Amino acid sequence: MANEVIIVIRAEDKASAAMDHMGKKAGGLGAAFAAIPGPVKLAGVAIGGTLVAGLGAAVNAATDFQKQMSAIGAVSGATAGDMKLLSDKALQIGKDTAFSASQAAGAIEELVKAGVSIESVFGGAADAAVALAAAGGVTIPEAATLAANAMNAFNIEAKDMNRVVDLIAGAANASAIDVGQFGFSLQMVGAVANVAGVSFEDTATAIALLG
Repeated sequence: MANEVIIVIRAEDKASAAMDHMGKKAGGLGAAFAAIPGPVKLAGVAIGGTLVAGLGAAVNAATDFQKQMSAIGAVSGATAGDMKLLSDKALQIGKDTAFSASQAAGAIEELVKAGVSIESVFGGAADAAVALAAAGGVTIPEAATLAANAMNAFNIEAKDMNRVVDLIAGAANASAIDVGQFGFSLQMVGAVANVAGVSFEDTATAIALLG
């Protein structure tokens, strides 16, 4: 029994020594932190908070982008290869313009929902929608819908959409209507004008004059 008591006492002594050592370490860290000037402490806390906030924002942006791409896949029926190209297109727009990749993906979704082919999205429709949003001060979905209406009503090819964007912006600037109101007018008269043989240019001019 004496040996057992001695073993227990020694174990307790070692544990006590270890705890004492850890306490001294913690105390040393506390003292070191206490020795740091107040402004430096605050700066460290602020930097840490900024990094955490930035990481959270990046995660949220990535999540939003993936949700938007999933929505495109649902409405377009695109193949895996096409989805990769669409994703790359949205990311490129997000890199090269003031709009985010998620906003660019939103434009692509609106174009596809309006019946614009994936080939046309690649061929200039997505870029035109973003350019129209920037030039006309409208949202990405509004710009994409307007671009799609123009393409569908007048059978305009994607490669010609930059010219269409210039005409829309010019018509809005030369009249009392804005780009959003131009889009509403075009939606009302576009198909009829095309059937009557009126070009998009002449229709845009008439809308501007009547506006």
